[in-house]
Amino acid sequence: MNDIQEQLVHLISQAIRGIKPDINQMKRYSWGKLHEYAEAHQVKALAYSVLPKSRDSMDMDDALYERWKRDAVLASIGQIQHIRQVEKVLKRFNESKLPVILLKGLVIRELYPKPELRTMCDADILVRESDLDKAREIMINEGYVEREKSPVHISFINKNHSVVEVHWTIGDYRFFADKHDLEKGMWECAEKVRVGESEALSFSPEDLCLHLCIHMAVHVLTGGFGIRQLCDLVLLVEKKGDLIDWTSFYNKCEKWGIQKFISIVFLLCNHLLHMDIPEEMKNHITFEKGDFETIKALADDILDGGAYGKKDLTGVFANELAYDPERKRAGSSFGVVMRFLKLLFPPIGKLSNRYAYAKKNSIFLPVAWFHHILAGIGHKEYGLKDKARFLKSAVFVSIRRNKLLRKLEL
Repeated sequence: MNDIQEQLVHLISQAIRGIKPDINQMKRYSWGKLHEYAEAHQVKALAYSVLPKSRDSMDMDDALYERWKRDAVLASIGQIQHIRQVEKVLKRFNESKLPVILLKGLVIRELYPKPELRTMCDADILVRESDLDKAREIMINEGYVEREKSPVHISFINKNHSVVEVHWTIGDYRFFADKHDLEKGMWECAEKVRVGESEALSFSPEDLCLHLCIHMAVHVLTGGFGIRQLCDLVLLVEKKGDLIDWTSFYNKCEKWGIQKFISIVFLLCNHLLHMDIPEEMKNHITFEKGDFETIKALADDILDGGAYGKKDLTGVFANELAYDPERKRAGSSFGVVMRFLKLLFPPIGKLSNRYAYAKKNSIFLPVAWFHHILAGIGHKEYGLKDKARFLKSAVFVSIRRNKLLRKLEL
């Protein structure tokens, strides 16, 4: 963790609790770089909320201060409008008597000093799989169009670019299998909440905590997650922790196979954001030799990667190489190299329509590979030396990240 990252962590740790940081300490902050990191982690509005009114007191450039202020105000207005749109959607679900569970930010935002500081790009809701067709009909009638479908959700967007993701499961079974049917129990324990004038459901605090951890585990496998997800967990533990049966929570984590991961995440939240780990939870966390290095490695992965691990192109490419979906060569350099070769020489099914001639006749597959490599080399945005440096860096980062996934037992 570098100096700028430490400054961001300190600022955000204060902001989620509504505490103004020490002015004298803030005078030493590198505001330009700090702003870049806040933007990469999508916490600009949150960070701005604890800045002093006078930019002179913290030695920040006038133009940067005004830009940060403007972005924070626009982000807050955008979140208010976003929630109003969600309220309308929920009203339609209520009229159709179709139960909906609100996910992630829609619930967690209420734990922040000001809900609009917890920004969201989209809204995530959960319906029962048997209600999915009916949910799709409601979304279309409300003016949304289906944008994409994944193994766990359908993404809808309207003309105002409001995005709603309709999930039918919280577990992506490409990564985790709910062998114990824990999701059924989550529906049975769900609690009523309100979004404006509309009513919906939320997971119980225990299941909400479990969902946050499952969500982080999926994201660390597929690319990464930012400091905002840690903030969500910290606030939930601090404000709702006394309502959680931590032994039950840990047992559920074991059944999902993420007990090592959540142990490291809780220790990381304590290390970075000074979260007190509940005493009952401490009884289940075993600190083993090498765990401190794993905590540091996960902190670096989170802070370097930004929101969803997409801070820079090298990191995105490295994340693609790092994850072994078949779990055959986890932690091995050989596995990363093999996945790199697959990117250079993709199977026919992975080729784009640009290489349709190879899809029609597999004899032309070597020609398509050659064409594919030449297209990459000939891309004019970067020079050949830059591309070679990029590939070398990406492979190095992916090997390091692959080892991290193994230590997290994911």
